[in-house]
Amino acid sequence: MVAKIYQTTASADLLGYLTSWGSEDPLSDHGSFSPATSPYDQWAGGGEEVSGESNYSVLLEGDFTYGTYGGFTGTVDTLTFGVGLSGDSASGFSIDTTQLTVDLGGSATTTAFNYAVYGLMGTGGTVNMDYLYSYLAATGTEQYGTTGNDKQYSFAGNDTFTGNAGDDTFVFDDGWATDVITDFGTSTGDLDVLDFSAVSFIGDVDDLIDNYSNWYDSTGVLTISDGTNTLTLTGYVGSDIYTLLANDQLVA
Repeated sequence: MVAKIYQTTASADLLGYLTSWGSEDPLSDHGSFSPATSPYDQWAGGGEEVSGESNYSVLLEGDFTYGTYGGFTGTVDTLTFGVGLSGDSASGFSIDTTQLTVDLGGSATTTAFNYAVYGLMGTGGTVNMDYLYSYLAATGTEQYGTTGNDKQYSFAGNDTFTGNAGDDTFVFDDGWATDVITDFGTSTGDLDVLDFSAVSFIGDVDDLIDNYSNWYDSTGVLTISDGTNTLTLTGYVGSDIYTLLANDQLVA
C-alpha cells in the first residue's frame, strides 16, 4: 500500500528534515513498546532532552509483534516523527509536537519495512535513513505539502506530489520511476519548480526540453520522460513547458 506523507512547516523540506532527524541519532536505545507485552500497539523512541539537539522522537502505531531476534510481524498504521515523547509502556506513548506523519494504511509488515525501522533504531551514530528511503521507493508515496514553500522528493518509486499553496520544489534523481504532480503552480505565490539537476543524463534546461519533454504537443498532457521514467504534470499540455521556461521554473 502506498505511503502517504504529510508535511508540516518543520518538515517543509522533506529530505532535509529526515536527514536532520537521522543525523542526531535520537534513540539512546532501540526504543520501547506499548503495552509491555506482545502483541503491541506502539513502538516509540527518542524525545530525550539533549543540550544543543532537537529532542527528536519517533512513534510507530499498528498491531504487531516483535520477534526475539528482531523484526515486526503484523500491520502498521502510522509512522510519526517529531520532538518530545510522553508516556510509557503501561499508558501508551505520544509525540509532543508532530512534525511529519507517514500514513501506512494498515499495511502488512515487510522485510523492507523492518529494515526501515531497524535503521531508525540505530544508536551511537548508526542511524541509517537509506533503509527508510528504500522502503518508500518500494511502496511508492503520496506527498502532501503545507500552504508554504515545500520541497518534495522522488524516492525512486511511483510518487504522487501535491505541494498545495506556496512556491514548491519537486526534486528528481536518476531512476525516478513514474511520478505525477497534481497541482503544479505557475502564478505568483504558487510558483513551483521542477529540479532535475541531480539527473545525470540531463545536461541542462535546453536538453531537458528538447530531448525529454513533449514540448511539441499542444493537446497531450505535459510529460518529461527518458523512456523508462516519466513525470506527468496534471493540467498542462506539452507546449506549456515553455511557460515554465519563461518563469524560471525549470532547473537542470
